[in-house]
Amino acid sequence: MRKIKRFFARHIGEFRIAPRRAEVAAALQTHFSLPAQPQLLLSGSRGHDSIYRVAHAGKTLGMLRLVNPYRKRKKPAANMPFVSVGTDRRAAREYEACQAGAAAGLTPNPVWHATDALCCDYMPLSPLHARLEKNGAAAWDLIVPVTQALRRLHALGVVHADVSLANTLGDDTLAQIVFVDFEYEPAPYIGAGAARLYDYLRLVESSWKFLPQDKRSLPQNWLALLSDIAREEGIVRADVAPLLPALSQLCAAGVIAQIENAL
Repeated sequence: MRKIKRFFARHIGEFRIAPRRAEVAAALQTHFSLPAQPQLLLSGSRGHDSIYRVAHAGKTLGMLRLVNPYRKRKKPAANMPFVSVGTDRRAAREYEACQAGAAAGLTPNPVWHATDALCCDYMPLSPLHARLEKNGAAAWDLIVPVTQALRRLHALGVVHADVSLANTLGDDTLAQIVFVDFEYEPAPYIGAGAARLYDYLRLVESSWKFLPQDKRSLPQNWLALLSDIAREEGIVRADVAPLLPALSQLCAAGVIAQIENAL
């Protein structure tokens, strides 16, 4: 039933935003100097907004995020350490994050934007979540390099607030790791150190249920990496308590004490 509701909500949202989608297609035609409007091919069904592959003459020119106020999503609970970015600022939030991370290869490169839309270069990478679902036993082989990439993203001043392998793209060798979908931001009462810490813990939390039982522990190499990061980023004394409502699986697994010791 939930899937059916999402299906209809998605298509209703796409129908209602069609006039704005046509305007954006015309703007992209001008931007890319095309003889006709590009196709905007819906890509993905989750998230707050409409995501399209921008295509023309059989070539993919970019990926477009169009803020869709008609796609209603449930707001996070008031005690969560993150909040949804409003429709009036969502494209700007995505643009600023991508602008900061693109030069380092950590986010897609933005090529065109408007107050409610952002088009980035197309990157032939795949969501790492697909690899996690295929082989949960190799989860830490994904989590550790993504943690290292997240460390570099933080060094650029960007906090994600919804890190998961579903919001992370990579090539076959993980030589390139890219973060996407900056739809959330830290809650106002969360300090800067705790916000960065939450990114790392959210990465593990969002992957936890896909791990087989014999992998549901924190490996020493990841704990050592987190300890180094904590000293570097000034999160050694970050208060974990405000983050716990969003970390139910880690709390249930009894690993929070290990994390606090690492800090």
